[in-house]
Amino acid sequence: MNKGWLPNYHGGWAMLALPPALGIRHGGFALAHLALLSAWLAAYFSFFAATLYFRHHFARQNLPAFITYAAITLAASAVLIALRPFVLYYSPLFLLLALIALHEARLHRERSLLSGINSVLFAAMIFPVACQIGISDNASPLLPQYCYWITLLIFMYFAGTVWYVKSIIREKKSIQYAYYSTAWHMLAVIVAVAACWHNPQIRKIHILVCILLLLRAFFMARLVRQAKKISIKFVGVLEIAGSLLVFISLL
Repeated sequence: MNKGWLPNYHGGWAMLALPPALGIRHGGFALAHLALLSAWLAAYFSFFAATLYFRHHFARQNLPAFITYAAITLAASAVLIALRPFVLYYSPLFLLLALIALHEARLHRERSLLSGINSVLFAAMIFPVACQIGISDNASPLLPQYCYWITLLIFMYFAGTVWYVKSIIREKKSIQYAYYSTAWHMLAVIVAVAACWHNPQIRKIHILVCILLLLRAFFMARLVRQAKKISIKFVGVLEIAGSLLVFISLL
């Protein structure tokens, strides 16, 4: 039985890495980022241990991992607050998102649509935090407008992966999920066009990336509905490629 020390949600690694990396890129690196990254990684690990604790009916073997990672999260967060007090402005939102995640996990719905979108919003909001940490020492500045657009673009991408993966795996027999996935990716293209139109700092290649992701969502869902066998490994490779393209386009 997995005791919770190492998460096996392989699709979550991109959400862990991409937002803070882009935030550091656009805001500049500071030593406080080490505290942010430690808290962010430990929080993810502690959440995974918590889901196992609930899934296995309060199995005690998952408690050591949860307690350890939760303690690291609190310690790293305390250091981060000491270095960048303005991160407290984000605490109500992050607390709410954490409570929603734990609620879904307690009900064994950690793979629900709500849980997925909740996790995506949590990850996307790490970008402006990382950005502000690089820009400011002890006050909360207004970020450049394009940074808020990038936050939205990150959210649109990862939320799209939630719809996409469900449409070809867990809900592959549902035509509605295929429609929802395609519609969301179409909306992502529109948002990308608007972002590039209003912000010359955002490269237009991101629009092309969103179009490619739209085509992927449409044709993969169509192949699944035609009873074509698609391996999980192949889906994972496409996800890695998509994340890399999004990352590069938003640098």
